[in-house]
Amino acid sequence: MLAPNTEAKRIERRRARWRRWYWDDKRGVATVGVRYSGIGLNNLVRAGWLPAHREAYTDAEIAQAITELIEHGELPRRR
Repeated sequence: MLAPNTEAKRIERRRARWRRWYWDDKRGVATVGVRYSGIGLNNLVRAGWLPAHREAYTDAEIAQAITELIEHGELPRRR
């Protein structure tokens, strides 16, 4: 059996996740997991959607770059 404090934290995380989903849904925002490779990241850097730097990119930086690309980028038609 889980300790009461651990159970309370688990319930609060679940509620927070649900609240994020609820408000994103109200705003018309979808959240998806994205799998990417080094080639994909390189393409984002070369196209100017991610700044070039020596440290590893955070998930937030990559998510922001992909979001901006989808919203504002001139995407070519898929062949």
